[in-house]
Amino acid sequence: SDTDGQQLLKESLQCFRARALATDPSLKEALPEVRKWHWKGSQVVLTACDFVEGFLRGLEAHLPDAQVATQLIENQPSSVTLQVQLLNSVQATIATRSRIGYDVLLRDEVSFTLSHQKGASDRQEVCLQINGLEFWPLEDS
Repeated sequence: SDTDGQQLLKESLQCFRARALATDPSLKEALPEVRKWHWKGSQVVLTACDFVEGFLRGLEAHLPDAQVATQLIENQPSSVTLQVQLLNSVQATIATRSRIGYDVLLRDEVSFTLSHQKGASDRQEVCLQINGLEFWPLEDS
């Protein structure tokens, strides 16, 4: 069974995913009979949401007492932010599969903003911006 904190994180991630999909401009322009396909489908948005969920679930699994609160912020019709408040900043050293080492700093407030923006040639682009997360290569790497 989930603790209250785990349940709140789960609900916040579900809301973030639903809102991220709802910000997809192609949903607004799609015919009603095509919307179901689009709702299942914006693969880039789903992948970005999977990243956010994996990151926060991993943090929760390894540091269960670190997470304090989450808040969903709807900035504009084309973006949504999940803000996470931690009790303290977290600093760690990690290595990639290719053994390149990094120092990682997760600040006490981290936010994930998913937005749809017009890119080159007026194409819609999905952007996942993360504030409060920093990586530095180790000198020996």
